[in-house]
Amino acid sequence: MNHTKDKILLFIKAIFLLLLFHLPLIAENVTYDEYTFKAVYFGKITNFIKWPESSAIEDATKPFIIGIIGKTPLKEKLFEIYRFKKIRNKNVKILDVQNLSDIDSCHILFIPESEEDEISNIINYTAKTSVLTIADTKGFSQKGIIINIVVEKNGNHNLEVNKQAEANSKISISSKLLKYVTITNSEEK
Repeated sequence: MNHTKDKILLFIKAIFLLLLFHLPLIAENVTYDEYTFKAVYFGKITNFIKWPESSAIEDATKPFIIGIIGKTPLKEKLFEIYRFKKIRNKNVKILDVQNLSDIDSCHILFIPESEEDEISNIINYTAKTSVLTIADTKGFSQKGIIINIVVEKNGNHNLEVNKQAEANSKISISSKLLKYVTITNSEEK
């Protein structure tokens, strides 16, 4: 009985993620690739995140800031997609993070695999802030990233949420999204 229930929940999760992320790409006539998916995901996921008032998230006169630290092909895709699109009724600014203090103005910080050696410093800096950390590298969720987009060998995307990292931050993730993700925790140091 549990095996059947697990299969049904997995099927529902797959349909949810398909509808949430892939259909907007088709409707907007955007060519799909891994980086397009991830870039569009940033905008969609914000509907499930609650930021504190101090982040000025509701102030449409201030931009929604996505910071990128390190080297990644995703940076160009973010520039391309959000040049004219808004997130949460805000213009989007893509910030090339050069030092840790640049992170202070970000709503989202993307940390690519190129920053694996610096991940502990980045996580220590962003802990207890209102910055949503996102990565796409296997194992980064367990290192303290709040949301990790994992591409499986079969091409499926799996979303991991580190509940400890979320609890330590000043943001919260809606239970509507949490039903469809893999929950992880930080590894012991």
